[in-house]
Amino acid sequence: MMKRTIALLVGILAFAAGAASAQTTIKFSTALPRFGPAGDDGLVPWMRAIEQESGGTVKFREFWGGQLVPNPVKEYDALVNGICDMTVITTSFVGQQFPDMHLFEIPNVVRNASEAATGGWKMHEAGLLRGMDKIYTAAIFANDPGGVHLAKPITSLDQLKGLKVRVSGPAEADIVQALGAAPVGMNITDAAESLSRGVYDGTFNGWAADRSFRMTPLIKANIDLPLGVRIFVLAINKEVYGKLPPPAQQAIERHSGLDFSLHMSLAFEADGIAERVDAKKRGIIVPIDDQTRQRLDAAFAAMREKWIAATPDGAKKYAFLQSVLADYKSGIQR
Repeated sequence: MMKRTIALLVGILAFAAGAASAQTTIKFSTALPRFGPAGDDGLVPWMRAIEQESGGTVKFREFWGGQLVPNPVKEYDALVNGICDMTVITTSFVGQQFPDMHLFEIPNVVRNASEAATGGWKMHEAGLLRGMDKIYTAAIFANDPGGVHLAKPITSLDQLKGLKVRVSGPAEADIVQALGAAPVGMNITDAAESLSRGVYDGTFNGWAADRSFRMTPLIKANIDLPLGVRIFVLAINKEVYGKLPPPAQQAIERHSGLDFSLHMSLAFEADGIAERVDAKKRGIIVPIDDQTRQRLDAAFAAMREKWIAATPDGAKKYAFLQSVLADYKSGIQR
């Protein structure tokens, strides 16, 4: 009887030790490069902190630069279909899944990535962003405001007319058309090669992306206007998250949310600012007169009103965002 009891206790202790040491592996896939604001300054330290604070119950297996999912447009499908467990969704690529994110892409709605992160996270908390219920959201962040970056040297906005400019979605296409250029849909991962081969004349993206995707040496002119931001969502497959050990879930929750969203956004902004400074030193920013700015502002305002009219509860969502941004701006000023 005593031997049987001892054997049972040994079995229970062995099972408990095995359960304690069990580790779940999360496959993380992204088209973003490992080095730069996304990796070095944001996601890599985030994953290491979670691994440590989870008591070893979770481990991230990382696939950077499209190693697992070569086409960034397919990252959302890869996430929900179990090809990867966690990814950075570029919402402009899957606008039908996240239709409300288009608001942040419209010029003059937000001034920078920090405002976009704050507004995006607060709208998510308030349940005002469609599509978010299908994933576990760890962060909502943005890149620095977009610009048009050209492989051809131009000296005025008029010279942009007829040039082919790469875009990532319909919202960016509308902006490029308002500027007078011809939008061409293409993945940003192919941008540097396509620019160097003359497949198109320029690219529409945040300034930080020029450096991240190695386009900076090819750029000979820049249109520097507040042309909206692109929203990214750090998402975990909801079923995968639900099955994680409690210590892993708690560690992820501690490191997710608005603070991390702002951290990621500020990392992108810093890279974008550095790119702008370099472009000014090189004298490749195209001057824009006040009359042209006023004309473009009117066109962008029309885009905003169109979004409000076409979106369910559009006026309510826009008003909520404006309230959040007013609080954010007043907090900064204090």
